[in-house]
Amino acid sequence: MTWKEAIRTILLQNKVGDSYLPMHYRDITDKIIEANLVDSYGKTPANTVSRILTTSVGIFTRVDEGIYTLTMDAQKQAKTHNTTSTKEKTALITNSDKTPCTISKLVPSYGMFWMRDAINWDSAPKLLGVESTGASPIDLSEMRGIYMLYDGREVIYVGQAIDRPIIKRLSEHTKNRLATRWNRFSWFGFDSIHSDSGKIIKQSEVFTSDIHSLANVLEGILIEGLEPRQNRRQGDNFGFEYYQEIDKDVLKDKLLSNLKKL
Repeated sequence: MTWKEAIRTILLQNKVGDSYLPMHYRDITDKIIEANLVDSYGKTPANTVSRILTTSVGIFTRVDEGIYTLTMDAQKQAKTHNTTSTKEKTALITNSDKTPCTISKLVPSYGMFWMRDAINWDSAPKLLGVESTGASPIDLSEMRGIYMLYDGREVIYVGQAIDRPIIKRLSEHTKNRLATRWNRFSWFGFDSIHSDSGKIIKQSEVFTSDIHSLANVLEGILIEGLEPRQNRRQGDNFGFEYYQEIDKDVLKDKLLSNLKKL
């Protein structure tokens, strides 16, 4: 089953009576993975789902930020699927879901409250993350952007990583005056991620944005990073959140340490 067919299947199942209910693209992604509807999840399954939802205008329609449902035409065709021919059913599916592209956001990706001790800082540290459960890990070591250091949940430092990637700046903070003062970090990436290969696509040195989008990004970074109690929304121009993948060397060291204790 293609990703487009899988998305349509999940939205068809999300029904109460005769009404098809909208879903967030991340929930759709999780349902597809849970039901094992596609052969391979790749490195960025949520990115793939979001891209197909936004480009398949005749099948899916956006009802809110990140939330989609079937178009009225797609719903009508679904209700009469028992009488439609195979050719008509196939017409709902196009081949564009295999075209790799990246999400168009000022902050295409970000990671929240990652653990310092999940990274091997001894040699060539990596910023490893996964976009969704079941997805392949991505090495985000070349990502540039803004980062925050935390002592527990308190922000103690905010920095930018433009000339050098975020992981390089973080590595420096394991050796400088802040070395003993932080145990977690959050990052907000300006570069895009190729939806098939997972490679970092560097943002142009010069890019334009309207003032509202810029304000949304700044607001979102502050809300996500500081977690003010009265705020419930992030910036509208955020892309995908990545979840930390623990470095294999760190896991190996922890396993050996546990074995020695036995």
